Amino acid sequence: MYNKSEANIEQVFAWFRWILLIGVAGLYFLVEDRAFFTVDLDTFTYILTYGAIYSLVIQLGMYIFKRFQKMQSSLKWVSYLMDFILFFGLIGITGGVYSPLVFLTLVWLLHIANSFKTKGLLIAIILALVGYTTTGVILEQFNGDAVWTYVSTVSLMVITGLMIGLIVSRQVRNLYPENINYQEDALMDYITGLYNHRSFQNTLYKLIQGQKPISIVLIDIDDFKALNDQYGHTTGDRVLSILGKTFVFWVDKREGYCFRVSGDQFAIILFNTNKKTIKQHITRWNNYFNEHIQLLEELQGKQMTMSYGVVNLIESDNRDSLLKRAEECLQLAKQKGRGQAIFDGTFK
Repeated sequence: MYNKSEANIEQVFAWFRWILLIGVAGLYFLVEDRAFFTVDLDTFTYILTYGAIYSLVIQLGMYIFKRFQKMQSSLKWVSYLMDFILFFGLIGITGGVYSPLVFLTLVWLLHIANSFKTKGLLIAIILALVGYTTTGVILEQFNGDAVWTYVSTVSLMVITGLMIGLIVSRQVRNLYPENINYQEDALMDYITGLYNHRSFQNTLYKLIQGQKPISIVLIDIDDFKALNDQYGHTTGDRVLSILGKTFVFWVDKREGYCFRVSGDQFAIILFNTNKKTIKQHITRWNNYFNEHIQLLEELQGKQMTMSYGVVNLIESDNRDSLLKRAEECLQLAKQKGRGQAIFDGTFK
């Protein structure tokens, strides 16, 4: 699932491309000695233009479609391919095996390590080796000292690539506070992709035992039964799925956990207990959810709302008392009308 952390990483690499292109252009046009450039001005301009156009398209796409995770994910995979072409093109025109830009192979591996698991990263390393080898073959450099340069660079590429994969995989595991481990199949809701009621109860118990500052947000889709009756359970399941994707997109796992606890009721455990911040979250969730509901043909033009009950964990709470207060706030929100959020007295 594509999330905000990945979106931030893609923005970092988008700016890196511009810095790279500007830097290479500066070397070509401002430095008198162009000894390590192996192409004429026209070819160099074509490569630079290609890099600039696709960098602009990717960066604009990431901004325009920032709330559409499928499009963001597609752009991410396109950027992997385009970066491969650009980076090895630049290596080829700046000396091939001897290029000072060989480090771009490691940048490329670092970029895709965020998405690939071990097998995928090994395939990416092989592709990087193929790209580097191809530049040497095209430039007919495999003779004399070039062979030793090639062997040492390839060795460094493989070792560093594997280290990047190891570091990234460890960082991903460390994103989960308190290292709460889940047996995914037993604890996931297959419709929404969120953790289920059992997981919610277990996680809440562990966090209360540790007396960590948390907020509980209970969420109920307003008039969901009427929607099910009118449009059928298939449409209802698709609505639930969209809401699940909404929470997955907006709630980073460093910020909290999302659950479907029953029917159309959801729960979110947040580690930020600031009322203003939670209100901002709720606004984002509502907007994103309704924007994506419009993708369902039968619901186009329909505005859906959700009710929220929000409470903070206090020292005297156990699991039952905490959930009871959250339920009371949720019921009060529903009594006051559609689209209400009620915070209890633990918030200032």
